[in-house]
This record gives sequence, structure tokens and C-alpha cells, in this order.
Amino acid sequence: MGARDYDDQQRIEIVRELEAGMTNKDAAEKYGVSAATLSSWRTKYGTGASAAQTGIDGATKMQHVIAYSGLSDSKADTYLSEHDITASQVNEWRTQAENALDGKFAGDSDDPIRDIRALLNQVQKEQTQTQKFIDDIANMASRSR
Repeated sequence: MGARDYDDQQRIEIVRELEAGMTNKDAAEKYGVSAATLSSWRTKYGTGASAAQTGIDGATKMQHVIAYSGLSDSKADTYLSEHDITASQVNEWRTQAENALDGKFAGDSDDPIRDIRALLNQVQKEQTQTQKFIDDIANMASRSR
């Protein structure tokens, strides 16, 4: 069977086997898929994936990317465990951010993390300004009653 022959439920079961300790090599041989496919499935269907797909907003993802990028290996493992995310998820988010930033900071920096931090700061400023605007409107509405 190839990767396309497995439905989502079967993929989830395969990922559970990987998370239980089966090696990528053994799973690749057993199920007839590549290690890259298994890695992709693990990101999509692994235990940390559901939180990453449904419960983590873009700003939080970028905060994870920034925090994770500065950690030593031992601290990175602890960080990932504490936040119920995987290294592959953080790397995927970083790649997505780099792709989204491509050309937006042309000439500013050769450091994508610095660019991501700049973008995150910009987003946070805009969120603060938006919240202030909403609060001002609410105050004006309450005074006019």
C-alpha cells in the first residue's frame, strides 16, 4: 500500500504506533511509506497536532518559534513537552512564517527570526491599538446612554 491508500483513521493508528516507540524505519517498511510521509503524518495526526491545529493562534505559534529558537537541546525538549508541541510543528511554523515574510522585509535582515520578531511586534501593536479603539467606542456608547 502507498501513502494515498491510508485513510485518516489508519494514519492516526500508525502515528500512535510511532509515538509508542516504533521506529520510522520499521513503520516505513511495515506500511510501505517513506520516512518523510511518516513525519508529515506525525505532525498532522500526532498527540500535539490537535492542539496545534485547533487551539494555537498565529501569534502564539510565532512566540513558540521565537522562544524555541534560542534554547539549548535539553531546554528545547523541556519546552516542547511543557507546551505539548513537537519540534516538527515549531519548524513547520517557522517555515510558514519565513514563506509569509518572503519579500516583506527585503534588505532589512538576513535573520528570519529577527524578521518574525519584528512582524510579531507589529501584530501585537496593532492588536493593542484595535483593543484601545474598541474600548473607546464602548466608553463613548456607555456615556451617551
